[in-house]
Amino acid sequence: MTNNDDLSRLIDNANVEVATTIEKAEKARPKRKEMGQYKPLVPLFIFVLAYMIHAAQQQEAPSSTVVAAQLSDLL
Repeated sequence: MTNNDDLSRLIDNANVEVATTIEKAEKARPKRKEMGQYKPLVPLFIFVLAYMIHAAQQQEAPSSTVVAAQLSDLL
C-alpha cells in the first residue's frame, strides 16, 4: 500500500505543478499584450516628430517690405 500512496502523492504533486505553471503562463500573457498596445501609434509619433524637426529648421519668409527694401537696394 505504501507504493500506491507514494504514486498518488507524486500524481498530486505533478497536478499541482502543472496548475501553477498554467497560472503563471496566463498571468504573463496580459503583460505582453499591454506592452504592444501602443505599437500602432509609433508611425504617428515618428511623423509628428519629423514634422516638428522640419518646422523648426525652416526659416521664416521675409515680409514683403523687407523684400521690397532689398530689391530697391540692389537697383
